Amino acid sequence: MELHGLTIHELAEKLRTGETTAEAVLASVFRRIEAVEPDVRAYITLIRESALDQARAADEAIGRGEMKPLTGIPIAS
Repeated sequence: MELHGLTIHELAEKLRTGETTAEAVLASVFRRIEAVEPDVRAYITLIRESALDQARAADEAIGRGEMKPLTGIPIAS
């Protein structure tokens, strides 16, 4: 299963154990958005660079053992 299809709890566990990274999760989410957005039209703006910066910061925090419940989980607003 693709990372974008996992639950938040499953993603958090994979991030915590180092099985994946926040950057990889984000890439999976963006691939899914690109695949369905023309039909769904759910987003006005995607802020890719900012999201990537945040994913990298999350990976660094996780590496330092500073993971909070939603660290590395992409959230749309």
